[in-house]
Amino acid sequence: MKKKLFLLMLLLTNIISHSQIFQSENNDFINFNSKEIKINIDNTNYEGNFISFTSKEDKKEYLIYSYFSRSVVIELNKETEEINDASPNLTVYRVKLIHTSNIDSLMKEISKKGLNNIKKYIIIYEAENIRLELNNQNKLTP
Repeated sequence: MKKKLFLLMLLLTNIISHSQIFQSENNDFINFNSKEIKINIDNTNYEGNFISFTSKEDKKEYLIYSYFSRSVVIELNKETEEINDASPNLTVYRVKLIHTSNIDSLMKEISKKGLNNIKKYIIIYEAENIRLELNNQNKLTP
């Protein structure tokens, strides 16, 4: 019994200590293990579970998630494949808040035409070069 408890504690400690959570000073965060995200846009918190996809037109990777009748599209400074426990921080470069909850249709549109050329959606908020810094909460120390 003690051995099983010890192994369980060791496993949980390993999982928690190696999770990929990036958080800003104002509590915006991206958790790559659980695919959760929360970003404050214009004094409103938009949170949800994100999907990452690559636009064929832009050749860029975006994170997208839905919050009620809005979808949030985010561009980071790194591809998700490059992010690991040793990554010191992430930077959010671009954010678009779009009036739709149909993520699949929006992803197809962005993939086909690029994020700057989507015409059939209402853009509620748009910011480029915002440079929101998210620091790694569990970075491995040498």
